[in-house]
Amino acid sequence: MRVGVDGRTEAARLPGASLTPVLYVVLCALACRGGGAESAQSGQVAVADRANVTLDSLIDRLRYVEGTFVNPVAGRWDFTGDRSALVAFERFGDTAVARLVDCLDRPEFAAATVRARRVHMGYMCYAALARVAYYEWHQHQDVEKTPSWAGEVPATASADELRRAKAAWLIVANKRLYFLH
Repeated sequence: MRVGVDGRTEAARLPGASLTPVLYVVLCALACRGGGAESAQSGQVAVADRANVTLDSLIDRLRYVEGTFVNPVAGRWDFTGDRSALVAFERFGDTAVARLVDCLDRPEFAAATVRARRVHMGYMCYAALARVAYYEWHQHQDVEKTPSWAGEVPATASADELRRAKAAWLIVANKRLYFLH
């Protein structure tokens, strides 16, 4: 094996030489898995697992997002901190909806605040959920009998309000009555 002045072997200077080991590993992996429909299904499971891991880390990240929820317009809460953690869920669509609904009832406190008090982690999940999906509850319920919907909660929501919000969102999510933004 000849080594050039630059310290690389002759094979390393060939175009595409760095891809050869990667291609070899990929081909070996496919051969070991057997290829075909079975490996395509395994690939889909692997992608789903990566999405779950990513969603888990995004949900955990919500706990540490600093900022304040303010209410300049009645019924609408704006976040003054870094919104990137909230926006990151948008690309996951229905999968994000399911995971965020699942964490709506988390009672521990997050770093974000409202009126100088820390908000519940469940509210951070709600704030992210509101960026991903919405539910037109007045189309499905008699507004005269039900002037509000338990699935919409303020930043000041208590742990009990968040549990009721989760129950309301579970019904909506299971029937796929929500719309993605």
